Amino acid sequence: MRTICLLAGFCISLMVAASLGTVGAQADPTDPHPKTLIVGSPQPIQKIMVRGTGSAPDLDDATQRDLETYAKATGKAIEKLKQKYRGRGEFNSLVDQLAADATLGYVQAGYVAEDSAADGAEVWIRFTNKPSQAVLRQLEQLPYAVRVEFGAPLARQDLEKIQEARRFKRPCSRPLPPV
Repeated sequence: MRTICLLAGFCISLMVAASLGTVGAQADPTDPHPKTLIVGSPQPIQKIMVRGTGSAPDLDDATQRDLETYAKATGKAIEKLKQKYRGRGEFNSLVDQLAADATLGYVQAGYVAEDSAADGAEVWIRFTNKPSQAVLRQLEQLPYAVRVEFGAPLARQDLEKIQEARRFKRPCSRPLPPV
């Protein structure tokens, strides 16, 4: 029974990908990291950089302790961690605000995994459509260089609906055919 359920889940995923455009994976030719793939995207992901000019407040005591604990556990330099997460509160607040507005096509956001990205980005944010000038001005208020990506095939709400459907899908009602 498990095989049919897994196969059904794969078929649902394939149907969703097919409905989005090209089925299959293709490399993004503008991406400096060739391992990044775009699956089913009707258009390539486009990127622009926004250089933040905002100043970051001092880290609160709880964040300071968290970073010290993380530095000890990972061996990373505490000063680099402080620099990376200096505007965490402002970034999280802005992301929450953008995610709450369904008309913006917000998909997701996060910190750049590497200590220094090739394009100088410290954080990234992804949308389905090119963000308005008003959104870009808000991003300029952050104390970060922000990689803004747009052209994603699905918004956050759409991804959540798919995840929810997959989590609560009905179990298979038919037994496996005899071999």
